[in-house]
Amino acid sequence: MYLVIILSLFCYCQSTKLPNLVGNILLTRLESPYDASGDTIIPYDSTVTIESGTILRFPRGAQLIVRGRFLAKGTPDRRIVFTSSTSALYRDQQQNHRISGTNIRFRLVDGTNIQNGLLQMYFKNRWRYVCTEFYRWFDYDATLTCRMMGFRNGSVIPYRINGSESPWYGLQIDHPACRWNKDEHLLDCPGVRVPPQLGINICGK
Repeated sequence: MYLVIILSLFCYCQSTKLPNLVGNILLTRLESPYDASGDTIIPYDSTVTIESGTILRFPRGAQLIVRGRFLAKGTPDRRIVFTSSTSALYRDQQQNHRISGTNIRFRLVDGTNIQNGLLQMYFKNRWRYVCTEFYRWFDYDATLTCRMMGFRNGSVIPYRINGSESPWYGLQIDHPACRWNKDEHLLDCPGVRVPPQLGINICGK
C-alpha cells in the first residue's frame, strides 16, 4: 500500500475596510477585497489609484462619488471588480480562476464550504488533484494559490489516501518553493516550472 498526500487548502477571505479616500490613496490587489460601509466620496484635490485585480465591495444602494481624480488601472488579465457585498460574482471568482494565455484553472472540491477543500488544477483537458510524496508545501505556497482563486490568504494541511481507494487523476508538485513578493502565481514558482508528473495513478498508487 502506497501513501501519498493530496493537498487540502484552507483559504481565508478577510476583507479590508475601505479607507477614507482623502489625499493620494493606492488600493492594492493584495489588500483586497475592500469593503465600503456606505456612500464613498473621493473629494476634490484627492487622487485614488486602484491596481489591476483589486476588488471593491459596496452595500446595496451605496454610491461611489468622484470629485477628484480616479485612476482604475485594470487589464484584460486582471480586471478591477466593483460589486456588492453579497454578490455571487465574488464567490464565483473564488471558486474558479483562469490564468491568462493558458487553459489552466484552479478550484477547491469536497470541502465543507467554498473556502476549503482538496486542490485541483485543470491541466491538459482534465481536472487533476494536486498531490505530493513529501510534505513540503508551506503556508506561503498555499497563500499564493488561494490568492489565485480570489482569496486573501491560505494554509495547507495533508490529506492522505491509499491504494485501496478509487484511482485519482493527479498532478504531482512536491515543493513549489514560492518566493515572497516575487512570484505572481503558482506557475511562477521555481518548483512548479519543472514539468509535473501526470497520470491516473500519480495520486493513488
